[in-house]
Amino acid sequence: MSTGGPPVTMPLPTTTPKLNNPSSLPLTSHQTQLLTSLLSLFTGHCSPAQLSYWSPDAVFADPLTEARGHKQYAAQWYGLANAFSKTEMLDNRVTGVGNPMTLDLKMQYRVKGMPKDTEIKSEVRCWVDGEGKIERVEDRWEGNIPEGAIAKVSFSTGE
Repeated sequence: MSTGGPPVTMPLPTTTPKLNNPSSLPLTSHQTQLLTSLLSLFTGHCSPAQLSYWSPDAVFADPLTEARGHKQYAAQWYGLANAFSKTEMLDNRVTGVGNPMTLDLKMQYRVKGMPKDTEIKSEVRCWVDGEGKIERVEDRWEGNIPEGAIAKVSFSTGE
């Protein structure tokens, strides 16, 4: 299935994470831009340029939240830097180049004010609409929702 549409050309931040893509799964330059931008978001580097790759009605979902539309998914991404003192990508690997594109992701987070890191391994699925914009991202964590600080931060926004 095609990932659709013309490429969106926006500059990436200077802290662009490296996308690990096996040669057996070639990506188009547009797919590479989208996934690299998505990795930047997962590492806490949210900006209008990063969000320009998203459709205004896109959805972000993980085991704790479902953010629908620009206002909600932007808050989700910008909130990473507010909730966590550390968001480090330990590893990533592209596992599918269709629609959805898929990648395995291993992240390490530290909730602000907490001394302990939490590691989350997940499969990320990214769908693209006919205009070449991200229309849905699912962050599927392996296993159960983590106990402790990450779960508490996710449920206590605005309180």
